[in-house]
Amino acid sequence: IPRAAEARAFIDDPAPSADKRNALVERLLTLPGHANHFANVTRAAWLPQTLTNIQFAGAGNQFEDWLRARYRDNTPADELVRRLLTVG
Repeated sequence: IPRAAEARAFIDDPAPSADKRNALVERLLTLPGHANHFANVTRAAWLPQTLTNIQFAGAGNQFEDWLRARYRDNTPADELVRRLLTVG
């Protein structure tokens, strides 16, 4: 969630809407929070945590770390899935 000053700066920016939205998205994609959030969301959707199997829970953490690195590298979704399916 943007801070009030960030929201005001965005609204007050005289650039065309599409240009300032594209610039904002590009900036947000470089922040560490982006990779962390999407790695967490993807891991939870693809490999739900379980409290009954410690090894499985540990694998989930490793998988999330792997996803985080891929998101930081801006790996395309099709390549990410290909790497998962081919273990490459």
